[in-house]
Amino acid sequence: MRPISRHTVHALLATLLTAASPSFAADPIVETETATPTTTATTDSLADMDLESLMNLDVTSVSKREGKLGSAPAAIFVITGDDIRRSGVRSIPEALRMAPGVEVAQIDANKWAVSIRGFNDQYANKLLVLMDGRSVYTPLFAGVYWDVQDTMLEDIDRIEVIRGPGATLWGANAVNGVINIITKKAKDTQGILLSGGAGTEHRFFGEGRYGFAVNDNIHVRVYGKGFDNDSFWDGRLDDHGGDEWDQERAGFRADIDGGKTQATIQGDIYTGNSGARAHAITQGVATLDTLAPALQREWDYDAAVNGGNLLTRFTHDFSERSTAQLQLYYDRTYRRDDASVQETRDTFDVDFQHDYGVNDSWRVLWGSDYRFSRSRSDGSISLFLVPETRNSSFVTGFLNNEISVTDELKLFLGTLGEYNSYTGWEIQPSGRFAWTPSEQHTLWGAVSRAVRTPSQADDDARLLIDQIMLTPVDLTPFGIPATVDLPLIGQITGQRNFKSENEMAYELGYRFFPTSTLSFDLTGYYNHYDDLRSVEASAPTLAALTAAFNTFVASGFTTIPGIPTPVIMKNKLDGHTYGAELAAQWQVMKPWKLGLTYTFFRMHLEKDKSSTDTQTKIATETASPTNMVGLTSYLDLPMNFEWDASLKYTDNLAVQQVGSYFRLDSRLAWRPIESLELAVVGLNLLDSKHEEWGNTILYATTKVQRSFYGQATWRW
Repeated sequence: MRPISRHTVHALLATLLTAASPSFAADPIVETETATPTTTATTDSLADMDLESLMNLDVTSVSKREGKLGSAPAAIFVITGDDIRRSGVRSIPEALRMAPGVEVAQIDANKWAVSIRGFNDQYANKLLVLMDGRSVYTPLFAGVYWDVQDTMLEDIDRIEVIRGPGATLWGANAVNGVINIITKKAKDTQGILLSGGAGTEHRFFGEGRYGFAVNDNIHVRVYGKGFDNDSFWDGRLDDHGGDEWDQERAGFRADIDGGKTQATIQGDIYTGNSGARAHAITQGVATLDTLAPALQREWDYDAAVNGGNLLTRFTHDFSERSTAQLQLYYDRTYRRDDASVQETRDTFDVDFQHDYGVNDSWRVLWGSDYRFSRSRSDGSISLFLVPETRNSSFVTGFLNNEISVTDELKLFLGTLGEYNSYTGWEIQPSGRFAWTPSEQHTLWGAVSRAVRTPSQADDDARLLIDQIMLTPVDLTPFGIPATVDLPLIGQITGQRNFKSENEMAYELGYRFFPTSTLSFDLTGYYNHYDDLRSVEASAPTLAALTAAFNTFVASGFTTIPGIPTPVIMKNKLDGHTYGAELAAQWQVMKPWKLGLTYTFFRMHLEKDKSSTDTQTKIATETASPTNMVGLTSYLDLPMNFEWDASLKYTDNLAVQQVGSYFRLDSRLAWRPIESLELAVVGLNLLDSKHEEWGNTILYATTKVQRSFYGQATWRW
């Protein structure tokens, strides 16, 4: 299948924006009632979502059925659509900074390291991310390409962030957390919305949406958006980093309400470019005085990214106690001209679940999922896969019981079995309880097992890394009684017997609502890990030494060859993490709300006695900040003004040589008339630029810059 043409998306964007004109509203299939926009989710004041309403918000990520946020038996935090609008952020990773326990570090203008409860990295592999039930995790590295996870931010209803394992419901790789991005129903986005802006780093962005009703039971929306972002600053070269980012996207959603049967069909397509300044290794011979420059080079890449997805979901209520759901989706991603693997991936998924109430105190949720993923890759100068084409299959079955022991005490017991193409069968059980003696108090706890199954990279990767060091090599076997120093070019190699990484997690949480205007949510946890990934060095092969020696002799002893040295991925690290997370909210007065988040985190890893890995332990232990603090303020002012601000403190990352920093964002908005909103946003206001991440294998990091932009949004 050919990649989606950029011209196709251009045409769709033009069509959508044309459809958003007033003349389209006169289409005879549109009911008269849709001429009045539904703006509840996007223009309501903060006072309309008080803390009591927030705690009664229905969430679905904890048990795959609706339940109240305040009594959920998990460490869950909800970022509402209004939170996103008032924060002024322009991307999903930036919005995730609002949640406690979520580590968000920007690597360059279009790349992030995002994780929960440790193990952060650009290719973090212990976090599952969903968009409307569609997994955006890639089997390539068991993580997420954040530069292509986007939608119209105005259409996001909420982001449910679960810290801690969710594998019993969601399967492998939901190890340390689940992020579920849920968009609004088409019925809640009726009418026309046009928005656009420009600024220093966000050079240009624009989006349009049109929602209409075919009849009383069928509602549809279509949207298109695009943006062009400037590059960040490369402090090493005192210049722009070559990491410009532009993208265009279009999509639709249709919801059909047939009474007992409901259906949704939705899809998106996108195209764009994600720039980068990338490291690469030059194989060959280097003279002594030019060793490092010869082994490592930098290039500016402009990765072409495009893809699309199509999802359908059917829900049928057999009775008040019995509901079934069938979901199918297809997803395609395409990346070219990147410093990492050039890949085309097709994924097909079918998921079924049945929720059945045995009686008034016992509910059973069971289901199964099948996912097939096919990858076709081309290597870059530093990274390639062997073989280049691979198919991966995942089959899961789960059973969960919700038992009301008393009116105040509920138990949640379940397990999930999964078969994958890498390690075979994995079993992931969990037990949870929630005790709610009154509406003001909820105590919950959980014990869970979760696994991170191997990725394609764990099995098949060949990654060249420049170790820039001289290693003594004994030449006696070659007939020369001497030892010389030779530079090693490391090659990290996957292996087919790589095992799953295992976690046992223990959590305890307490929610307290002393008044209707004040809430506290505190969680403590301890996680133990076995069989974590390590990279184990092995000696150069005889063939590699022979080739190096021949080059050494042939050159008249004037040059030094590089020797490819294999470093193999194995499972020789164990360890534990522990920490605490706090989220507090205070409705100071009707128009003013304050929020406080605090995260404490510690990690300790141990190598097996046979391990030769000297880097992974310290690099992983120090990849996450020990302390993070966040403070937000939302204030409704007279004359339809809004003033919002957020202040975030992040501890230093010692090994990466990234210092601690404060980040201040602020937004001032004014609604001169009900349908028009004008906003001015300042991001990273406390310093001209700062670094948030300092160590990548493939990409050069750049510094996040202070930026400003203005935005106008029109709804009718």
